[in-house]
Order: sequence, then structure tokens, then C-alpha cells
Amino acid sequence: MVVDKNQEKIISSLEDLNSFVQIDWVKQEARKQSLTHYFASGGVIRIQINSAQEPTLVYPNKNRVKNLLETKNSLKQNYSQKLNLWQKKLTEAKFFNTMNELKKFTSPVFWKHIQKYFMDPEYKKHADSIQLPVALVNDPRYKPMIQMFVRDPDYRKQLVDTVQESVVYANNRKVAQFAEFVQDFRKQECLRRIKELDHKIAELNLDIQALQELNKRSLF
Repeated sequence: MVVDKNQEKIISSLEDLNSFVQIDWVKQEARKQSLTHYFASGGVIRIQINSAQEPTLVYPNKNRVKNLLETKNSLKQNYSQKLNLWQKKLTEAKFFNTMNELKKFTSPVFWKHIQKYFMDPEYKKHADSIQLPVALVNDPRYKPMIQMFVRDPDYRKQLVDTVQESVVYANNRKVAQFAEFVQDFRKQECLRRIKELDHKIAELNLDIQALQELNKRSLF
């Protein structure tokens, strides 16, 4: 039932709409949710109220709704691509240690380390004292250091002294502590970005659903 008026009204909330048009929202729960979201996100509609006819949706018109849908869908696609990228990065960060553990067996330096570790007590002592990150032997950031440690006794002693005496390693004697910090940071950053993008995509889904309802033109 429509209020007996013959005019246009700008509507910015479900309450405004209810004051001009009587709608059985029990039978139109999905539409109610869509319009509630549309109004809550700053959207407005303009309806033409005529006592002799059903109220007509004047704004947004079909072209406006079409353009908004195209924009929202394009943005959703962009966010979805970014989400896939961050999910891939998270997987890589989670399996970083596992992959390095597997790849180390392909390195001649690793096998040289194993030979020295079990045959040279002093070498074993030095490697244990700094928790030599031999699993990172193929990592470009640590490969030169591990190679020098395995091959050069003077470098090995210098590195052990540095780790034992430097304040940088006062609370953690792992020479690769920074690598662990970086991986933890990467995982946290990936999780943060994924959560952020999930939220944006969920909001866009609601926007798109609301616009699709408006695109039907007959709201009542």
C-alpha cells in the first residue's frame, strides 16, 4: 500500500522507505538485507510516488547501476588476484624451512659439512655453537657464509667469536636468527594482507548484491 502522494522522494535509509511505502519485508528478507547495506554504505535512492501506480525507482537509473556494477566487479577481480598472490606467498613462507631442508641435499657444500661434522670434533663444536644454518646452504643470502665456514678455518673461528661476543647475539646464539625473524614477519604480513583483502571482497560482494537488487527496478 502506497501513501497517497504524487511526488519524488530521496530515500537514504530503510526507515525513510518504510515511511512512504509499506513493504512486507518478511517475504523479502534478502532484498531487505541488500537495501540495508546499500543505505549503510552511503547509498541513496529516489523514488517517484504516485497514488495511482506502484512507486517507481528514478535513481539510480539502469545506466548508473550498470556502471557501478562494472566498477565493483572490476575491483573485486583486482582484489581477488591480490588475494591469490598473498595466499601463495603465505604458503611459500610456511614451507620455507621444509623446502630448504629438501634442497640442501643437492649441495656439495652440505655433504662437505656433514663429512667435517662427524669427523672433526672441533668443527662440530664450532658449528653447534652458532647453530650453523646448513639448511640454508642454497639461500643466496647465506650460501657464501656457509661455504666460507666449511672451507676456511680462520673465517670459521672469526664467525664463532663474533657470535659469542657480539651484543647482537646476546640473547640468541643462532647465526641465522634474522632469517627466522624475516620468515615470521612474512607470515604475519601475509596473514594481515589476506584478512584485509577478505574483508574488502566481502564488502564488495554485498555492494554487488545490493546493486543487483536495484537493477531489478521494481523494489516493492
